[in-house]
Amino acid sequence: MDSFPLIHNHSVKGRVWYFKNITKIVNSTKALQNALDIHRAIMEASDDGLLVEDLNRNVITVNQVFLQTFKISEDVIKQKGLSSLGVLQLGIGEISNDAEIKKIVTEISPSSDEKTEAIINLKNGGVLDMTSFPLVNDRIHGRVWYFKDITEKHKLTHRLSYEATHDPLTKLMNRRGFNDELCVAVYDVDGTQKSHALLYLDLDHFKYINDNCGHGAGDFALIEISQLLSQTLRSADTFARVGGDEFCILLNDCLPAGAQIVAEQVLQVISKYVFAWEDKEYNVGVSIGIVSIDSTITSFEDALKLADTSCYIAKEEGRNRIHVHTSADQAVLLRLKENSVINQIQNALKTDKLLCYAQKIGSLEDITSEQLPCYEVLVRMMDDEGYIIPPDVFLPAAERYKLIYKIDQWVIQEAIVSMSKIQDEFEWVSINLSGQTIAHESSYDIIRSTIKASGMNPSKVCFEVTETAAISNPQLGIEFLIKLRDLGCLVSLDDFGTGLSSYEYLKKLPADILKIDGQFIKNMLDDELDLAMVKSMNEIAHIMGKKTVGEFVENEAIYNKLKEIGVDYAQGYYLDAPKDIHEVTKK
Repeated sequence: MDSFPLIHNHSVKGRVWYFKNITKIVNSTKALQNALDIHRAIMEASDDGLLVEDLNRNVITVNQVFLQTFKISEDVIKQKGLSSLGVLQLGIGEISNDAEIKKIVTEISPSSDEKTEAIINLKNGGVLDMTSFPLVNDRIHGRVWYFKDITEKHKLTHRLSYEATHDPLTKLMNRRGFNDELCVAVYDVDGTQKSHALLYLDLDHFKYINDNCGHGAGDFALIEISQLLSQTLRSADTFARVGGDEFCILLNDCLPAGAQIVAEQVLQVISKYVFAWEDKEYNVGVSIGIVSIDSTITSFEDALKLADTSCYIAKEEGRNRIHVHTSADQAVLLRLKENSVINQIQNALKTDKLLCYAQKIGSLEDITSEQLPCYEVLVRMMDDEGYIIPPDVFLPAAERYKLIYKIDQWVIQEAIVSMSKIQDEFEWVSINLSGQTIAHESSYDIIRSTIKASGMNPSKVCFEVTETAAISNPQLGIEFLIKLRDLGCLVSLDDFGTGLSSYEYLKKLPADILKIDGQFIKNMLDDELDLAMVKSMNEIAHIMGKKTVGEFVENEAIYNKLKEIGVDYAQGYYLDAPKDIHEVTKK
């Protein structure tokens, strides 16, 4: 409703009233206001900073989160616009990557239908996630910018990444992180003349600190050593702790001569280091393996294997020294072959590729129809192609890498279960035990439970140990063998005569059977001294009430001589070749 005066000849004659139905206009205005209110409510409810600009880069609206994030007023941002990064930096701090951000903000056209994403890094450590996309309603009207403070998320991600790639004790890079760096180094030299160097360090005699001072003291020593060595390296080098007392150093852009110099510096630093603990002082050494990373290295795994092998050889050569790998280094190649065998052993344990063989042990007494044979169980391993690997190839490596007890425990269970099926058809079956097996806490329980579960008569089971294994830890070895005898089992001492203290320990070891070492037997027909040794060992064993077994019986003449001497049993290819244990149990 509206009105105005009706004027005629310069005088008011009346009033005109104007009435217009504006219901639709009012409703439309209210709807628009409601829409704006809803839009504002949505913007203010967002946890992200929001800014909307039109096609002319004029700021239409911003929310409070944006203003609080950048510590700026609405009037200022509307006046200056988003492209004025200097204004924004007054509130949040200096942007580290301001050139990158400014390029995105200024070069993206307001009418573009592209989406942009970027991270704003602040020099004070803050991190913002910046995203923009077109504002569309039938057509593009401008651009919406989102800003999210992800500083805490970034810190958490960084911390988790750091913890995944760094050693918590020394703060050095760990094996996982180092492998990534080494992989990059190997890729870097591929097909080029560039060269890096890898040093593998293993501290010598460090176990002495742990054993005498405790692991807490050992940890403290590792921290000190890590700090000392870090000071000798360049900032471009990578230093990592890859094991308990093992470290790796990656020397970037370093020729072999330079690597040798660094290794000698490391040796010197460690040789001067003295660990003081509770009024005592301890020295350690370090064995170092060096490998050049050039185009001949095809993977980081190969580089690590070669370096580890070289380090091991340095230890074998006397410790506290350097061993440099070369392509002609046969010692390293042999070591690599041993590593391959270790992988085969681990695979065999997982995939049931170990085999039990049995070899007959015959009595040398007058044989009657009632005489039962004895057996020794031997272990074999099958490779991936089905070929049998002899024990002298994989058992030494298993012993060195402390896998022999796992093999022994597998053999114990397989042999007892298999031979229990024909236990009335043999006098006893002999199973070998290594020193590691004797020392392992689970071995006795495995033996006892397997015998019980299989129904095997314990007196039918003889456990065979070498003299060296039995006396490597005399008290532990004797206690373990006594427990086996208390269980009802027999004990056999293998390779008797090769030890330095055979007769002294023979008095203490609870053995029922002595196996005279085959080295004496195979030459006794031609060597009077060996013959005298066999006679002497057999006589002493009988005086002590023990049975004897002669090994390496390869022909009839040796067999007859052992029988003449009075040895109780004979074992060798003359009597029987080892065969799969399942062939024996099927008879």
